[in-house]
Amino acid sequence: MAALGYPLWRILTVNFFARGARFAVLSILALKFGPHILRIAHSRPFEWTIVAITIVCFVASGFSVTSWLRKPQVGRGAARTGN
Repeated sequence: MAALGYPLWRILTVNFFARGARFAVLSILALKFGPHILRIAHSRPFEWTIVAITIVCFVASGFSVTSWLRKPQVGRGAARTGN
């Protein structure tokens, strides 16, 4: 028995066919719209947008890591000293 009382074979079968249908639809869309999407992706405005988003993500990650490292860790001292 798997989650919610469904047999494992039924979940695997439904998962197999659902993924097959999803990938079939995606492949048809890729064949139809692929060249147009690639043309957009190779445009200068799109490339600069991706660069800007990447920079914002790195800056936000830097702020997150520095705030995480500066925050005092409560309860960790007792584990190190064995108290």
